[in-house]
Amino acid sequence: MVNALSENFLFYTLSALSLMITSYYALTGIACAVYYRRELRRSVKNLIFIGIAPLTGAAILAYLFVKATIDLAAVENSYSGQSVLGMGVPLAIALGFFLLGAVLLVAWRLAGSERFFGRRAFEAVEPGAGTGVSRT
Repeated sequence: MVNALSENFLFYTLSALSLMITSYYALTGIACAVYYRRELRRSVKNLIFIGIAPLTGAAILAYLFVKATIDLAAVENSYSGQSVLGMGVPLAIALGFFLLGAVLLVAWRLAGSERFFGRRAFEAVEPGAGTGVSRT
């Protein structure tokens, strides 16, 4: 059935998946540095492994995301030369899933899901988390 849509559907979806993975991991690297921001000045090791390394990885992945998006936008770079809305099929699939995710996020937010979107009183990382020391 999938082959009825396109012989290259597997390649298209894998290319679209690569865009989603790069964006997710780039945001994760930024989130790591932001979440542990109070631990960065405690030692050089923390600065490198909790701050610089994740941000460097995020920058590399953001660059790859932009480059892949530009490459996948060109129809001539598509496996079959097909286009959807003037862009390559993998980019159209990726954008469709990004938009679907955004719509579901907004719908869930408007539905009042406090369990997911609720904020705790203490949101900073516990002191000593960068050293592996736990208070429990």
